[in-house]
Amino acid sequence: MGRILLCDDEESLCRSLGRILRSAGHDVVTADGPGGEARLRAEPFDLILTDIRMPGVNGFEILAAARKHSPGTPVIAMSGSAEIPDAVKAMHAGARDFLIKPFDVKALEEAVGNVLRPSQPQSPVADPVSWRNKHAPWMLGNDAAMLPVLGLMSQVADTRCTVLITGESGTGKELAARSLHAGSGRAAKPFVPVNCAAIPPSLVESELFGHAKGSFTGATSSRVGRFAQADGGTIFLDEIGEIELAVQAKLLRLIQDGELYPVGEETPTKIDVRILAATNRRNISGFDQTALGAMRTYSWPGNIRELENVVERLVIVKGAGTLGLADLPPAIRSPRAITPLSTPIPELPKDGTDLRAMLEAVEERMIGEALERTGGNKNRAAELLGLNRTTLVEKLRRKRVSPQF
Repeated sequence: MGRILLCDDEESLCRSLGRILRSAGHDVVTADGPGGEARLRAEPFDLILTDIRMPGVNGFEILAAARKHSPGTPVIAMSGSAEIPDAVKAMHAGARDFLIKPFDVKALEEAVGNVLRPSQPQSPVADPVSWRNKHAPWMLGNDAAMLPVLGLMSQVADTRCTVLITGESGTGKELAARSLHAGSGRAAKPFVPVNCAAIPPSLVESELFGHAKGSFTGATSSRVGRFAQADGGTIFLDEIGEIELAVQAKLLRLIQDGELYPVGEETPTKIDVRILAATNRRNISGFDQTALGAMRTYSWPGNIRELENVVERLVIVKGAGTLGLADLPPAIRSPRAITPLSTPIPELPKDGTDLRAMLEAVEERMIGEALERTGGNKNRAAELLGLNRTTLVEKLRRKRVSPQF
């Protein structure tokens, strides 16, 4: 049994849900959005159950407050059946499960039971100051304004995600990068800092990617680039916005595929490098119309996760300005046509097709139709699809099912 914070602006719903949960042995605290956020700041809970659409403080703000003040506490989000896009957004924001109103008692008990069921012991969430003292003792100071920064660093340090560090010159961007490296599983591997602004434009490609002997005038021997030097570890690209567009395109391919093409070499080399980047002039104003048009027509077989990854990479590589068609990956600029799904057994096009994308699209469409047909009831949708409910929930979370249902 656990202590549950129930956030909803409908008092009658809070009373009925609170009664159900208390009868199951839970200690329940009910509140509206602002009250729930305040209780979350001051008290510990084993579970947060929050509505999404609330005045004052909505469910996404409750999720954000949970990540900040109680990062180890699971959250179950709730919303109306006509708001299925909220399910995807809530899962992406960190919700463990999503209940679509109206739901029955069994669905509530199952969702709460799955979250509170004892699991394998996990490492406790690191205290930001303790994490700093262990991995980044060079980051001095105890100002309260640093706690959210240290907390975020402690969460992303031991991951594979690419990180963009922003700030004015002299604010310690390289120290932050070194801290992320020191707090990761790559700490014993190389950390290679590169000041992109200090490299002459004509030498940037060779400096970063290396070159083969004889690949250009003056290349009297082969050179190992900075990325190859950082293989297995971390590379820090300071002032990445100063890199020319042609080199940015090659860098984007490396981020996407993990393949290194030294100048003069036609065969790529697989490398494992985490990329940290920094700029003091980050100001991405958005996408121009041609880029938006290409993104709207692209099929996004990887759903929301693919979109998130693409935007993350574009912002890191571009650094500043407006993102245009030329900045997009080739697959989005000129996507391959996918055979329409209306035919029972599609024929293979002359030029071939992307089978993985087709299968992803079929699964996305079937899940969306099942949710629509059942009014968002995941139990019945799972039955229609021949899946366990937990499998469907995992697919919603991991596959980032498109919010266009």
